[in-house]
Amino acid sequence: MKREYLTGLGLEKEVVDKIMAEHGKSVQSLQTEKETTAKAAESFKAQIAERDTQLTDLKKSSGDSEKLTTQIADLQEKNKTATKEHEDQLTQVKFDYALNAKLTTDKAKNLKAVKALIDVTKIKIDGENLIGYDEQINPLKKSDAYLFTADTEADPGGGGNPAEPGKPDTSKLNEAELISVWGGTPPKIK
Repeated sequence: MKREYLTGLGLEKEVVDKIMAEHGKSVQSLQTEKETTAKAAESFKAQIAERDTQLTDLKKSSGDSEKLTTQIADLQEKNKTATKEHEDQLTQVKFDYALNAKLTTDKAKNLKAVKALIDVTKIKIDGENLIGYDEQINPLKKSDAYLFTADTEADPGGGGNPAEPGKPDTSKLNEAELISVWGGTPPKIK
């Protein structure tokens, strides 16, 4: 989705920004999922190739049973180590994704800069939750608020009058629009 398309539809800049931010979250989520899947596939392919090589070597040396037993034990140990490394890589990818998603949700302007200011070793992933994240990010939001996009909406209900919350903003309406908003003759402004 392109910003120019939305602007061409006559949407205001604020609305376009909100749509693009929400669209960006969806795109980032899909991109991270794609990268995770690609890394997992590459890792599996490498493991399969390595194990094929190991089996070929095993077939060549199958004449000596003592040597074969030793090789089997070595291969089993290598396979356990490779599996553990693969699991660690996947956990790291999931952690990176969850942290980036959470920082995006918290409206961090520059993910790399924010990550540099927090101690990611104190944050752990539990399923989809980041344990220790709030303890790291909340003080940073206070001390370095410029790193985060501030909520500038005056009235979360939308279209309100910032001077009088709960009242419609009529400052840019013509007389006919004022009549429809007030349900009759608009009040006189002194």
